[in-house]
Amino acid sequence: MATTKQDIIYLEADEDITSAIDKLNKSHAPSVAIVAPKRSTLIQSLINLRLLKKASDDAGRFLVLVTGDRTATHLAGRLGIDVATTLGGKAGVPTIVGEAPRDETEVIDEDAAEPTAAEVAAMSAAIPAAAVATPSLRALAAVPLDEPTGTGELDGVDEEPEDEPDIRSTSLATPDPVKPMPVVAPKPLGHGLSTRVPNFSTMQKRLLWGGGILAAILLIWVVNVWVAHANVRIYARGDAIQNDFAFTIDPVAKASDPARSVIVGQLITTSRDATATLTATGQKDAGTKASGTVSVKNCEDTSSHNLPVGTQFKNGDKVFSSTGAATVPGGAFSGGGTVCTSGTVVIAVIASANGDGYNLAAGTYTSPALTANYKVNGSQMAGGTTKNITVVAQTDIDKAKADALAKDRDAAKTEALAKTAAGYATIDSTFVQTPGEVTASPALDAEGSTGTVTVHMTYTILAYNKADLASLATTTLAKKAPADAQVYDDGAADSKLTTITAGYQYSAQAYVGTRIDTDKITKAITGKRYGDAIDYMNKLPGVEKVEVDLTPRWITSLPVFGSHINLTLKVAPKG
Repeated sequence: MATTKQDIIYLEADEDITSAIDKLNKSHAPSVAIVAPKRSTLIQSLINLRLLKKASDDAGRFLVLVTGDRTATHLAGRLGIDVATTLGGKAGVPTIVGEAPRDETEVIDEDAAEPTAAEVAAMSAAIPAAAVATPSLRALAAVPLDEPTGTGELDGVDEEPEDEPDIRSTSLATPDPVKPMPVVAPKPLGHGLSTRVPNFSTMQKRLLWGGGILAAILLIWVVNVWVAHANVRIYARGDAIQNDFAFTIDPVAKASDPARSVIVGQLITTSRDATATLTATGQKDAGTKASGTVSVKNCEDTSSHNLPVGTQFKNGDKVFSSTGAATVPGGAFSGGGTVCTSGTVVIAVIASANGDGYNLAAGTYTSPALTANYKVNGSQMAGGTTKNITVVAQTDIDKAKADALAKDRDAAKTEALAKTAAGYATIDSTFVQTPGEVTASPALDAEGSTGTVTVHMTYTILAYNKADLASLATTTLAKKAPADAQVYDDGAADSKLTTITAGYQYSAQAYVGTRIDTDKITKAITGKRYGDAIDYMNKLPGVEKVEVDLTPRWITSLPVFGSHINLTLKVAPKG
């Protein structure tokens, strides 16, 4: 017999009978399975189980108790309540043999648990009206179970219903002997319902698996329709054409003039100070010069002679110079001109260089300005000292300047490029450095070991309008290519600009060939299977080979949307 709809009621370990009956009455299913934990005190009471069965019978519902508790199973067998050990297991009335099984861990005292009349009355009052809607159930709850009235009637009830069992003589302490009741397979009881409890866990798993499969199918559909992309590369056989032409860049012009091959440009200028470290390597004598006097006597002739400032006087390799002008008087002679009796002139002199080597004792001197007949005697020369120091040499400044220019070039170029107008590109060969004022600290010939050199620099670079040059290149290439040919690659990506006398030279190698309509191809391969699309494109005139990359990789057809196909035309490699 087919299983009908069944509700499942889960009880807590400490749930009371009133709550259980309330849950049972709220169910509208013809069959109710009550799941109780093993230690539930509710199902270990014969009174509670009898009240549950009475409530289910009055409500017209078939009751199944789902529990593994041995005491509850024994009591349910005495009352004829079907029991299943698990949800989904077979349910049947347990076989009752003798006393209820005992377990030291199971706390239940059938002899002491029987309620008094007052306790049963209190329990009856606690049961909601919906739970005891019939007079017979109220009478059952109001009469002590072990006290027969002798009249066949319950107190407060005029007549006991005929269809209710006589339970007044039933006692937990002394159970009535009952014949063993075998556990049977699921059978229709009372209401024609199956006693098999549905396995809701299995049902949930099946629903989850079904939902997962449906979600996977939906995901695959979404990926194939909306996520799929294709990169298609068609390699065509092309002929090379050299596209070279000369042009000029005018940074003053407001617009390009293609007819004259003039492209509008921009002259970018930036100024900045470049610095570098200076290392002094020059050597200098910072000592003092020795000084003294020389006396000059004219024994040459009777004429006077003038000696200018700086007249040199030598003592060996040491040279002294006069610090003032002097006049040597004419000579005087006696003894027939054999004896020189001329007077002398004293002249102050100073050493030509620093150093204590010029401190000389008195002695004779010569002068390139006087003949040997002039008698020159020098006094003691003193005051000369030697002191060598490191100073900044010109070569030190020049080296630091070169370092500053090299170090600042890249930064200056970056600064200049930042000023390039949108849509313009610069030509590296036009980048020029122009050094200005140079400042060294310490200064030239000043004492020191290290310092800095600052150079004020001006940088310039020339830029051109990219779109105008590309247009000029396209126009020039169109004049060189056959009229019915298609440009596969204009060579602009690898083009070169070089400086020539008349301006600049543009050089590029372009490739042209049979016309290939990429828009038409995209429409034709949309939605096609991978192999069919490859075959279609390989058969087109001028096509050397085709490469197709699909995303994700496991799809086998091209996207159904043309916008998801990226088709590019490339030149087939030679050889």
